[in-house]
Amino acid sequence: MSFDYLNGSICLDDIPPASIKQDPETKKRYFAFTAAKMRQPDKYGNTHTVYIRQNKEEKERREEKKYLGKALEFSFRDKYPGPEAVAEMPPADEKDDLPY
Repeated sequence: MSFDYLNGSICLDDIPPASIKQDPETKKRYFAFTAAKMRQPDKYGNTHTVYIRQNKEEKERREEKKYLGKALEFSFRDKYPGPEAVAEMPPADEKDDLPY
């Protein structure tokens, strides 16, 4: 199943100040994170976990990830069949019960 969105939350208090970077020109602040799919959903249905993105050196040292929250995947596409699904559907009854 594909999805379009992740809904979730992260704890801002758990973000170390050193992880927030600032563009010297625009003065905008940025935080780099990673969202990874969990092996199986948790008891609340969350499908992804969010953690502070590690740099190359942290990965090489196999440092423990700093988790900040979880997210749930969802899609609006599941409500309506796509063109391929419609093409494979059997023909509709010829009964005309439309109100117009």
